[in-house]
Amino acid sequence: MLQMDREDYDKAFFEKLSKLNAKEIYESLPNNAVLLCYEKFNDWCHRRAVAEWLEKELGMEVTEWGGKREECFPFAECTAENKGKKA
Repeated sequence: MLQMDREDYDKAFFEKLSKLNAKEIYESLPNNAVLLCYEKFNDWCHRRAVAEWLEKELGMEVTEWGGKREECFPFAECTAENKGKKA
């Protein structure tokens, strides 16, 4: 998938997520679980994609470490231009 352009990658990634049971995954995580990635805040990253998927599927809020949810760009707007910026 790393060879794909962003549009195809995002489509394939969200297709994989759509086949998973968010509630089962969430309940299998330990307390205070963290989604980890090396990308900077608001850069294109699967961490934000999974966070938004969990939010949508479970009606919960997933913030960035040390940030507020309203500072996060929507996943579609997480780009090199927005890397490190706050919404």
